[in-house]
Amino acid sequence: MGYLRYVVSDGYYSKQKFLSGVQGLGLHQIGKLRADANLRYLYQGPKRPGPGWPKTYDGKVHWTDLSRFALCPTEDEHIVLYHQVVYHVQFRCALHVVLVVDTARNRRAVLFRTDVALDALTLYRYYKARFQIEFLFRDAKQFTGLTDCQARSQAKLDFHFNATVSAVNLAKLEARQERGYAAPSFSMASLKRRAFNQHLIERICAHLADGQSLEKSGPEYEALCNYGVITDVAA
Repeated sequence: MGYLRYVVSDGYYSKQKFLSGVQGLGLHQIGKLRADANLRYLYQGPKRPGPGWPKTYDGKVHWTDLSRFALCPTEDEHIVLYHQVVYHVQFRCALHVVLVVDTARNRRAVLFRTDVALDALTLYRYYKARFQIEFLFRDAKQFTGLTDCQARSQAKLDFHFNATVSAVNLAKLEARQERGYAAPSFSMASLKRRAFNQHLIERICAHLADGQSLEKSGPEYEALCNYGVITDVAA
């Protein structure tokens, strides 16, 4: 059975106080660093003879020189990773830093993890998955009523939260099955609008099934105008 090991956060939480709290819980943090983060290479050479404190660092990290970083390809087109274990001056600890380079758009992002044993590709995948979780909560809030429950008991709230998030997941599954699992994007707004339009058309066709036309003064027209309203509104 798996257990929680990593906390994935954005750049806002890449701070000493937050990192110390995560490590105090026995967890590791995965996050994003500033482009000008103060990083130093760790000294890997032989120990100097004689008295004195052994050499710990071996120069400052400059992103214009990646000769001391290891290259790691990814399955994403135009995305390459450069990774190395370095020392963060403000955090006062060693981090496994991964530089994500988008060769097509010439953009870069600096990711890190406190677990230096985790490989670079897994870190990249974990950080990408964070956005999918954010999109899930966003769609649940906007379209399936995540924050609209008025219950107070924990059991009812748990049921409501699970139902709203599951509705988004099922909508994504339906969209992927209809458009193919390689579909580039998903829009909950488009899916909801399409479902509403289909249902409305079916309602209209049900009134026109006998070939009669709708007159604005007739009851069928009023029924369609008031479809979905809380209280009927007269024309």
